[in-house]
Amino acid sequence: MNQFYQLTYWGWNSDDLTKRKLRTKMVKVPASTIDALTNSDAKKTLALRFIDTNDEYFVLNAGDFHSLEKVNEN
Repeated sequence: MNQFYQLTYWGWNSDDLTKRKLRTKMVKVPASTIDALTNSDAKKTLALRFIDTNDEYFVLNAGDFHSLEKVNEN
């Protein structure tokens, strides 16, 4: 699981805490998260778990998920 992905998600705008904006983060994706994203029952998922570039878990409310794109390794 050394493949990195660019996660895009909805987060709070630090300039205006009443508004949300799209944010990005480089992450590794555990198999359980891939399963949750590709499962037909994904709408029942409450949270998604990722691993950030510091090898620490990053838990995201599933409703804040926007997209996940594989990063090419060069």
